[in-house]
Amino acid sequence: MLDLNKLNVFLHAAQTLNFSQTAHMLHISQPTVSKYIGELEREFDVVLFDRDGGRLQITSAGKT
Repeated sequence: MLDLNKLNVFLHAAQTLNFSQTAHMLHISQPTVSKYIGELEREFDVVLFDRDGGRLQITSAGKT
């Protein structure tokens, strides 16, 4: 079942492209943001973000 809190975290992360900024905006910790994104990726078997060093980019086709 889709958790709306996790979806909200994903939406903010997709807008900011920054997990730390997302955490600050939502008043949660950065590890919680990473955990929620990881859980969504596992739940839907997709990669939501490309992580290249310190850069974050939303995937274009939801690669697995």
